[in-house]
Amino acid sequence: MGTPVPQHPQLVSRVLDNGLELHVLRNTTPADRLQVYLEVKCGSIHELEHEQGIAHFVEHAVFLGTTLYPTAEAIKARLAQLGMSFGADSNAFTDFRQTVFTLNCCLDPTRADSCASAGRADAETTPRKRGLSTRSAQPPTPCSSQLSPPPAGLSLTESPRVTRGAGGRMTRQRAREMQGVALEAACELLYQLAFEALMLEDAVGTERGAVLSEEQSRDTPDYRAEVASLQHMFVGTLLPTRLPIGKRDLIESWGASDLKHFYRTHYRPENMRLYVVGPVDAADAISLAEGVFKGASAAPDAAPATPLPETALQLLPPSSRVVVHQDELLTQFELVVTSRVPLSPVRTVEDIRLNLLDGLVMHALADRLEAVQQAEAAPPFVSAGWGYEDSFRSGCGALTLSVTAAEVREWKEAVVAVAREVQRMRVHGLARAEMEHTCQAFMRELLVQAEQVHTTPSSEMIESLLECTAMGQTLMDSAQEYDVYHMLLHPPPSSPHKPITLKEVNARAKEVLQFVVDAALPTSPPSKPAPKRHPTKQGAFNAVACRRSPGIFVAAPLNLGPGLGADSEARAERLVLSETDVLRALSEALSEVPPPVVVDVPLELIPGAHLRDLAALAEGPCFVERGSPSDERRGAEEDKTKENRSKEQEGRDDEDGRQPLDAGTINGGLGSKTPGNTSPKAQSQSAVDKRAPARKPHKRRGPPRHVHAESGVCQLLMSNGVRVVYKQTQFECGQVSIQVTARGGRALETAHKAGAVTVGIQALLGGGACGHSAEVVGKYAELHGVDFTGNVNAERLWLRSDCGVSGGGLERGLELMHLFLKQCVNEENRWDTAACERAKRDYRHGHEIMQRDLDLLVGAKLTEMMTPDHRFTQPLPSQVAALDASDLGGSVARQLVRGNVHVAVVGDFNPQQLESLLLLYIGGLTFPEVSAVTSQEGAAAVGKADGGSETVNPGDNCAVRPCPQGGCGGGGAGEGVDAVKWGRLGESGRVVLKSGAKRAVTALALPSAGFWGRMPWDVLDVERPANAGEENGGSGTMSSGSQIVGGKRKQPEGEGPREMDPLLVERMRHPLWCNRVLNLLSDVIENRLFQEVREKQGLVYHISFGVKQYEYFFQHGIALIHLNPDPKKIDSTIAEVHKVLADLRGGNITEEEILAAQSPLLNSLRSAMQCNEWWLNRCVTVALNNSGVEHISDLLNFYGSLTISDLLEAMRMYFPHMSPMWEVVGVGGDIV
Repeated sequence: MGTPVPQHPQLVSRVLDNGLELHVLRNTTPADRLQVYLEVKCGSIHELEHEQGIAHFVEHAVFLGTTLYPTAEAIKARLAQLGMSFGADSNAFTDFRQTVFTLNCCLDPTRADSCASAGRADAETTPRKRGLSTRSAQPPTPCSSQLSPPPAGLSLTESPRVTRGAGGRMTRQRAREMQGVALEAACELLYQLAFEALMLEDAVGTERGAVLSEEQSRDTPDYRAEVASLQHMFVGTLLPTRLPIGKRDLIESWGASDLKHFYRTHYRPENMRLYVVGPVDAADAISLAEGVFKGASAAPDAAPATPLPETALQLLPPSSRVVVHQDELLTQFELVVTSRVPLSPVRTVEDIRLNLLDGLVMHALADRLEAVQQAEAAPPFVSAGWGYEDSFRSGCGALTLSVTAAEVREWKEAVVAVAREVQRMRVHGLARAEMEHTCQAFMRELLVQAEQVHTTPSSEMIESLLECTAMGQTLMDSAQEYDVYHMLLHPPPSSPHKPITLKEVNARAKEVLQFVVDAALPTSPPSKPAPKRHPTKQGAFNAVACRRSPGIFVAAPLNLGPGLGADSEARAERLVLSETDVLRALSEALSEVPPPVVVDVPLELIPGAHLRDLAALAEGPCFVERGSPSDERRGAEEDKTKENRSKEQEGRDDEDGRQPLDAGTINGGLGSKTPGNTSPKAQSQSAVDKRAPARKPHKRRGPPRHVHAESGVCQLLMSNGVRVVYKQTQFECGQVSIQVTARGGRALETAHKAGAVTVGIQALLGGGACGHSAEVVGKYAELHGVDFTGNVNAERLWLRSDCGVSGGGLERGLELMHLFLKQCVNEENRWDTAACERAKRDYRHGHEIMQRDLDLLVGAKLTEMMTPDHRFTQPLPSQVAALDASDLGGSVARQLVRGNVHVAVVGDFNPQQLESLLLLYIGGLTFPEVSAVTSQEGAAAVGKADGGSETVNPGDNCAVRPCPQGGCGGGGAGEGVDAVKWGRLGESGRVVLKSGAKRAVTALALPSAGFWGRMPWDVLDVERPANAGEENGGSGTMSSGSQIVGGKRKQPEGEGPREMDPLLVERMRHPLWCNRVLNLLSDVIENRLFQEVREKQGLVYHISFGVKQYEYFFQHGIALIHLNPDPKKIDSTIAEVHKVLADLRGGNITEEEILAAQSPLLNSLRSAMQCNEWWLNRCVTVALNNSGVEHISDLLNFYGSLTISDLLEAMRMYFPHMSPMWEVVGVGGDIV
């Protein structure tokens, strides 16, 4: 059987007397959340012929009421009492072989225990992907896209402190009691769902509409292609005939009695597993769970489930060698070669060895394919890869090779290019240098995971536990995995295991890639099956037959023409594909190929001599006092001196002074001297990169460091004008995120160069930097565990580097940031024209996809109706095609100017080391000057000249102010920004896809307030009040025609003054009152829409409400409603939405609704505040606004203090009316 691998040390399992399995895993991250899953080992393959889809329907129906909670409202009320929202924290999904109910419980005793019912989403609100499973993703936190600052009154450098009474720290015993209360409540709720569901006829009838709406919404081109692939590869099994979503006619026919029969048959304790992951004691958790579930038993009148036939999941050859699936709404050609093999659960070291061999082959092949893409301006494929995956849902493993062509017309070239690299790998294997690089990169990735062994979130751990338990696989923690893999590469002398060799890897490559040859050449010699690890118990199989009979599945469009949008009338050329064509293209590549050319990856991208030159310049870069013009001018002069001296250094021998990387810094590489028994944490603490040159300390001018004592957020200003905001955390051990942000984004695009910034940032990332090719930069980043990305939105442009601190990873991340920034700001660096062409072609592909995607078309149409402004609409491919490399490079470079470059850093780092590296890699860059309004006085002057107010956001020292109607200064970007051009409010549109499934998508939009509370009066169908720009200091007090005078709100002419609560007046003076109150109000509105439109009438499957608020260059916000109505009930559904909104606009909001929205929102924020991502966004906001964190440090307290008065005032201020709205209806299929 081999040497067993160690089990996770914190995992405890037990089986109760009634057969229920319990699996408890202690995990302390986050400290205030508990994950509880209940798995029913019953999915769609357990359905009979006349029950197709009933497992999924039952999953919905159990939430309609139970013995203890007789209605859906009562269940949601209980969830709210436990600090959970319906959908975000309580969810469910149905797959082929399981139905799983999930709870994300809050352990914080400060939650509102009296919350009444509300629901923001059903058990399957936001599909994770358009796949076969009904599984859905966790909706984002309510404030993920808006500013949600840290709270006051809590410790912000650690997990929120739990207090009681007069504020004393919670004792360990009290914490243990709270965990027990939360776990017992979660188990009790799951018990009710699993054994006490009522399934009343009326409730089932209403929910049927939502299930049918979901069935329609999932019927997309990608879904149909996945079904066709399933029918090809799983012929002879139940999978193709038991899709979880089911059949529409059967769903319409079932009554409550049918659902109850299936429920009683399959929902039995011996057919269930309970999973608990969180900061709980295993013994306590088992005792509590046993106390709740020990009385569970099968219903007395329930007949046992019919056993699955042996052929349910058997492994048989595919239905034919090649299957071509064509759909007129598909936009790309994709080919997948698949060979099914038995499941291979990992239980022994020998299993890990095979995983390592496969991983090295996959890694090396992926690098080669990426190099092929980066070598050409127009590579024939956009994505490709080989891999192996065990899948519990399908009951087998699969070897796959996938190819997606860049151009449908050039699909043959794409297949040949990818298959040729597969053949090269199969015949020649890896070169030794390539093997060393792959091993180091592979182990670096494992080390990063191992360093986070104690900070891996419970939400991730329970997913791994669920999958491993279902497959019979041993669950290990990431440190245990790292140790086993490291031992296989570098076994100690006493180990019985031999080290992995190049010969062994190449032999494995030839073996696992043989299935591609078998697929293309049926006369090829028989190949041996992959080594079996463990026999599967899932029915009969014939592994050799499957390996000798792989299948080829092709998904492609029907034609080669444009999209099928409403404005596309052109007839397209038919795409003809045959089995012979596909096999000929694949076999063409399997001829003789030369060995690979291995690119050498340097030890350093910036020569050590150059780094010393940077550090040796006069006084060197330094930090200066924030807001000191003289210091900033002096810094600018130093930058010029430094630049002149840098030029004098050109021509020096770069090899002088180069210091090689320490052999032990990249753990796991061949020849590494790192001891095998050294823990990842110890390596993280001891690994020090020795490249950084010694720098003499320089005298600081004034106190440059501004640290917020409560949050630990530190603000600095470098002498080159770059503003730095950082926060040290331990949420993700050994990990750091670095983001360089510039205000601008698409806001600074000109009409004749529309799309230049969007495409430009992608061209930058795909073109290498400062003379280093994209392949070299990519492999260098991979070797050091750096994930370098970038993007752009309407108001920002950013570059981001995520890295580990061990092995010099932090310095490597900043080194890459230095190179990409230098690529932009140094005019001597030319942009890679091939990368520019690839970026433009990728944009065109995205535009083509949009033309055949109903959801994307509806969004694009809505944007066009709201505004014809080129900064918001999608540029035409012809506009993007006309851009050249100088346009793309210039559009990015003009935003990276002095005073407009901001650095935010969050993670587990040493502050002194970070500051030193920032000065070395970022402080040494010279950014061009710009003559633009960037000061507070200048920004206020612009506002005053346009009818705005000098007094904006007291206490905030923003460089870019809330923009007046005519636009505001470029915020350091070089020029002002034009006002938004609006379309006529109240217009409606229709988008029709003349083929595909019958489905409908509807989007409604309404102007609202921007981030700082400014309103777009010029588009609203109301007269702009004369005093609208003359409110008191707080930007949150911008109203729809009223002004605070003392304690009263002055109303427009004809209305008397209205008394206001002094506390409300004080909250409204907070600069972020608008943003925060709209976040809470959005949840209240969405809950009401869901309750009235989805639950009570069953008109939709999904409905959402949110407000997008612009912050820097644009003064407005947009309220957006998205829904998927029944195609036959579009008008009545929209009418019901308007009815609900009108009721809310009339002030019909209850205290219970507010409480129900507040509790999940606060708990979601508490969890988010324990993540690096949340703090990175906060630091970016602080940097861009050049402000302190004092006014945003009261988040939780502020949200908790909001009352019905705040929401009613916000409704009056920011939604002067709820009608007319912009409205777009999209329909697919033959709907008229």
